[in-house]
Amino acid sequence: LAGNPNLAAVCFNEQREVWTHQRQDFLQYLPAIPHPMVGEPMQSVLYLPLTVKGEQVGCLTLQSPQQHAFQNAQVDLLRTLCSTIAIAVANANVVARLQQTRQQLVMQEKMASLGGLVAGVAHEINTPLGICVTAASHLRHELQQLAEAQQARRLTVQQFSDFLASAESSSEMLVANTQRAASLVQSFKQVAVDKAAIQVRELDLGQYFAEVLQTLQPELGKARCQLDYQSPAALWLTADAGILAQLLTHLVMNSVQHAFLPQQQQRLITLVLNQQGQQLLIQYSDNGQGMPAEQLSRLFEPFFTTKRHQGFSGLGSHIVYNLVTVELQGNIQVRSEAGKGLSYRILLPLQRKLD
Repeated sequence: LAGNPNLAAVCFNEQREVWTHQRQDFLQYLPAIPHPMVGEPMQSVLYLPLTVKGEQVGCLTLQSPQQHAFQNAQVDLLRTLCSTIAIAVANANVVARLQQTRQQLVMQEKMASLGGLVAGVAHEINTPLGICVTAASHLRHELQQLAEAQQARRLTVQQFSDFLASAESSSEMLVANTQRAASLVQSFKQVAVDKAAIQVRELDLGQYFAEVLQTLQPELGKARCQLDYQSPAALWLTADAGILAQLLTHLVMNSVQHAFLPQQQQRLITLVLNQQGQQLLIQYSDNGQGMPAEQLSRLFEPFFTTKRHQGFSGLGSHIVYNLVTVELQGNIQVRSEAGKGLSYRILLPLQRKLD
């Protein structure tokens, strides 16, 4: 509406009706009569503002090359129509803003999940690397003592045998813990890349979920939660690897953060994978506090949470539902009773349909 003066700008910016019966009436609103961009010039022109609670959302125009084309009764009808149109446009704008806000919150939740993964893996890697540093330092000290004894010609058979035993033990510790650290790094690289850059590929889901669960071990350990994971060998699936990683991460973190009461001692998460025809069956459950029926019916609603006072957004289960039904083209069912844990039954196609 910026630029050359026009009737639409007058209507929108000044929030008032513009009604001309002939070309000469344009001068009531504009400094000069504008030339038509195409076709014959309009004589009767009507612009009505679309306003909701003082907020201008647009304007509606009717134009005719005939003079005095619009009657008062017709204009009254258009005014009523404008009220309805303005409300519809305002509602559409509200929905668009809500969708944008929701997308931003979902992205924040994903980034927070990835950030937690980085911190957890870094903490987990610190343990095997610390053991490696200790073992290497001990081995260097033993080697220095052996060298000093050999140079002083005081090296005995027993000293040499003790050194060999100590070197073997230290070497085993170095190999085991460097392999552990390398495995964690490899798992983290795969999961982190998948979470950041989603791509469709064929993968052995049993092995891939094992890698994802390995990166989640720090969170499971802090929650004192045991894991029972069962999967057949060579369970191949064509899907977005990153979405699968996000799905499993959200399932586990929802259990860790919400399922267990502080006084509960025996904490267990069970994950079982099976193939059913051309579909993959994922059965996930925890033995936590469960949910009553009135809360369970709202589980997949966005922003529903029983722990908002603790800073939770209520998007975890909603993201799970969207990942399964939209991104992975499957379906999900949930069952729970108060005091009897919670379980998901998820069915996914083994071959993802390309969009």
